[in-house]
Amino acid sequence: MRYFRFLCSVFEGFTIITITDVTTSQAIENIKNTIINRPDHDGREYHNEVIQSLRILAENRHIEFHMLPALRVNDRLVFTDDNREHSLMIKTNLEGAMKEEELIAMTEQYLREPKVLFYNDITEENVKQAPPLKSIRDKGVVSYALLPVYHNNKIAGVLEVFSYVKDALDENVLVKVEAATPLIAQLLQKCIDEFDVKLESVIKEKFTSLQPAVQWKFNEVAWHYLRDIDLQTQKPQTENILFRDVYPLYGAVDIRNSTIERNDALKTDLQVQFSILIDTLKTLKEELNIPIADELAYQCKKAIIDINDGSLDEDHIRLTEFLDTEIRPFLLHFRESDSRVKGLIDKYFEAVNEESGLAFANRRALEKSMQRINATVNQFLEIFKVEIQDAYPCYFEKFRTDGVEYDMYIGQSISPAKSFNTLYLRNIRLRQVTAMAAIVKITHALLPRLSKPLETTQLIFI
Repeated sequence: MRYFRFLCSVFEGFTIITITDVTTSQAIENIKNTIINRPDHDGREYHNEVIQSLRILAENRHIEFHMLPALRVNDRLVFTDDNREHSLMIKTNLEGAMKEEELIAMTEQYLREPKVLFYNDITEENVKQAPPLKSIRDKGVVSYALLPVYHNNKIAGVLEVFSYVKDALDENVLVKVEAATPLIAQLLQKCIDEFDVKLESVIKEKFTSLQPAVQWKFNEVAWHYLRDIDLQTQKPQTENILFRDVYPLYGAVDIRNSTIERNDALKTDLQVQFSILIDTLKTLKEELNIPIADELAYQCKKAIIDINDGSLDEDHIRLTEFLDTEIRPFLLHFRESDSRVKGLIDKYFEAVNEESGLAFANRRALEKSMQRINATVNQFLEIFKVEIQDAYPCYFEKFRTDGVEYDMYIGQSISPAKSFNTLYLRNIRLRQVTAMAAIVKITHALLPRLSKPLETTQLIFI
């Protein structure tokens, strides 16, 4: 083996070295990955990772960042506990003498006319023009910038850039940070979407389905519940929801004599069923010479007499029990055991099929007609509900009986944002009357197309 000594050697030649500054692209990539992997992070770690990437992007360790998503409940800005922790403006001012409502009003004013605000050195004159800067300066902040962030051309929140070191923050830093604003926009919008989902989850868990006119109230209560959780309130509970000083209105469209119509249809169908059953039992007796068939046929004839003479309230239960416990097992036994009568018994079971059998024809016709009337009335009331909301928001709920009924409530507490006047009440009462008159005409026009002609009755409470 031979050894070479290079200590005194000289190499001559040239090479090309390309040096690329990957700081910006790597910082942007880090923010992308943090957003994508958000479910794997808790809130504080997530926030810190994004801030660290922004600091790398700014190429200055003395630059600090905070982000504030524009979270809203009923289109009104709200501050969560997370907002208070991760926004310099909110945290310093709420720790100072400013009330939250005052700070929300100022922030709303800024979000209505957003623009870049940059204070290289916060002066007394700056504080006079923008009072929230006082608390920020009192905490030792020298330079401060507020950047509006847009998602799909809509304001999603703001990015705060600040420094405790003089001259550390300048326009060059803001230009560098601007490259990350599309990603910050996605991040802030994601915060908004998650907040909305939380609100919706509380509403679905704690309350039943909602009417659009009162959705705002449930949003408000859900927000208070989430806020209490953030503040670690012991055993947070949802507030009771009340709407005071409202005017009730009621309407009903019913099928005239619906109980009588149902009983008549049932009687007719039972007569058909027992008549078919008597013929079936008679043929069974002839084919198989089974004496018990005569006994069962006799009971069927007696049932027809009872159907014609008496009330079905008690007889129906007794007759149904007779058909289910005596007739059905009897017929099923012989259908399976003797092929000679299988076809005969199958015809009986076809006749008592609820979907297509002759013994249910009158009840099916009645139900079909009732459904068509109710569908028509429902469709009209849906249009009516939309139209009355245009004048003044009101609570409107439909529910089914044999017909269709609805409740309405109108008043200032239903819609606090819009001034209430009893003129709206008079207007809705008038529209109630005209709506019912229109329903009378519509349902009457349906008569020729109904398998069972039915009339309707109307009732309103004003």
